[in-house]
Amino acid sequence: MLSIGPDLYPRATPAGFRTIKDALESMFAEETANHIRPEETMTRAGAAALLFLAAAVLRPDAAAADQPLNEAQAAANAWDEVYNAGDMDRLSKLYAADAIVVTKGQPQSGTGIATFFSGLKAKGWDDHKVTVKSAQPKGDLLIATGRWAMSGPGEGGARKTFEGNWVNVLERRDGAWRSVLHTWN
Repeated sequence: MLSIGPDLYPRATPAGFRTIKDALESMFAEETANHIRPEETMTRAGAAALLFLAAAVLRPDAAAADQPLNEAQAAANAWDEVYNAGDMDRLSKLYAADAIVVTKGQPQSGTGIATFFSGLKAKGWDDHKVTVKSAQPKGDLLIATGRWAMSGPGEGGARKTFEGNWVNVLERRDGAWRSVLHTWN
């Protein structure tokens, strides 16, 4: 049975399954164990796929609702990739020229942003990962919140994982998302 609600996509999955793929794999395994002929399996799989497709067509706005979250996560993934690679020139291009990064010390802007993150990298802060939990579009702005984690120097020289809350306000400029305000705790 499909669980259809206001946020259909991606929750249009048979009850008790995380994804459609999990449900279909379970169905095929059950049918194989019960010696059901392949043509019957394909008929049931086809029916399940058609039902899922029909549900998606009935709620085309559901996929669009995920777009801000997907775009925010893509921007966060690009930031993680560039920072973890240590490419501060590319990192600075992910920020608008007038961006502000609010750090524990003092806010950074302009070339201070790349300098700040270069300093973190040089001190051994690495393996940065952001998981975007929400993204709210506001015109040409995208307000994204989530969690960050990274490893850094711990007591006695051991590596330790640190994590916290993350906020990034992005603005669409020249067809791409650029950070205009970035902070975390």
